[in-house]
Amino acid sequence: MIFSMAWKNMFRYKKRSIVTAVAISVGILFSIFVDGMLTGLDQESSVNMVNYETSGAKVYADGYFEERKVYPVDFLITRAQRESFEKWMNTAFPLTAWTPRYSASCELIFSGSDGLTGSLTGLLYGIEPESDSTVFDTFRCVETGMWFNSKKGDTVQPRQDGAVLGSGIAHDLGVTAGDYITVQCKGRGGFIQTMDVPVTGIVRTGNPVVNSTAVYMDLQYLDDMLELDGAVTEFCMNLGTLEQQPARFSRFRTLFASSAPHGLDVYSWQELSEDVLAMQKTKSSVSGMMIFFMFVIAAVGVSNTILMSIAERKNEIGMLKALGYSSGYVKRLFMAEGFFIGVLGSVIGVLVSVPVTWFMVHTGIDFSGMMGDMDIGYRVSLVMHSCWHAAGFIFIPLGALFIASLSALIPTHSLLKKEIADIFRS
Repeated sequence: MIFSMAWKNMFRYKKRSIVTAVAISVGILFSIFVDGMLTGLDQESSVNMVNYETSGAKVYADGYFEERKVYPVDFLITRAQRESFEKWMNTAFPLTAWTPRYSASCELIFSGSDGLTGSLTGLLYGIEPESDSTVFDTFRCVETGMWFNSKKGDTVQPRQDGAVLGSGIAHDLGVTAGDYITVQCKGRGGFIQTMDVPVTGIVRTGNPVVNSTAVYMDLQYLDDMLELDGAVTEFCMNLGTLEQQPARFSRFRTLFASSAPHGLDVYSWQELSEDVLAMQKTKSSVSGMMIFFMFVIAAVGVSNTILMSIAERKNEIGMLKALGYSSGYVKRLFMAEGFFIGVLGSVIGVLVSVPVTWFMVHTGIDFSGMMGDMDIGYRVSLVMHSCWHAAGFIFIPLGALFIASLSALIPTHSLLKKEIADIFRS
């Protein structure tokens, strides 16, 4: 009987019910939109970090991990260690893709045709083009020029002793493919080497940090110029998708600890990116608090609408009490009415959220023309995408139903404390 009366009451006050339901649906739409956006940012940032920056895991020489932020040249994986590790990988994990790299901080110097000279600090990566393309997706992101060992038809072009730059650092230097730059960095033992190389390509990835700092050169060329004698700073591992990586890394670390060559350590991408992930978690927490407060504001609006409804219907409440209905019954009646309005608003909000989320997943909003390669803390391009976050589509409407029901309870309880005569007299 309560639900039947509540359902009829909702249609007796159509305009007020529609206004309240629309307020609820707008709150749900906004909350689902922001929740999906934040979840999408986290997921895309993690994918871009793995695909362009850290890989699924890295193997370092003992002592390198603690000093990795300054790119030391004192903790290299030597030629002997490298050969032993490669042999072990081919035996223990023959289906796992991996690649060696030499990473170092570098200074880029460019002299323009107008006589002006500029310089920037970047990150130099010495890579093996063939194996690097099985771990990282950078080779797919060539904007101008060409990647190492680029194919022309069925013919593999000869390897070039040049540099491929991230789009951001190329823009800041004012260089294009075909220009020459000077690269200064430390070689083995700490000596400073200067190399004049052509810019053979420019890449624009989904990772703004890579775009603004990365300089790629052939590992064999750097081996000669920096006197590495076959040494590298790391091995990068492809451990599959983000969902596959935890189980695969756990198995890899277990076998690594028991049978891998001595003098080497392995770290997951989460350990390599702990500072970035901590910052993203902080940003997500702050954004989550914003969503919560906005949801509270929406709840206050809904509560105010229902409060006005109950204030206008105080004679109806007095009549119910005069007919012998208990205070508990009246409270449940109005809570049920608020619940039905909440259901209507939730259905509308979810239905509208589906096409909005679909648009944000497949198209997104492009801020790149306005903000370029600006680093916003996430490893994402400035084409903002959302994702299908099932928890948001479930728990946000449930929260709206709870608030709509509770909003009817508080003002009803306050009114029911009065005597019947006082309700009619007021």
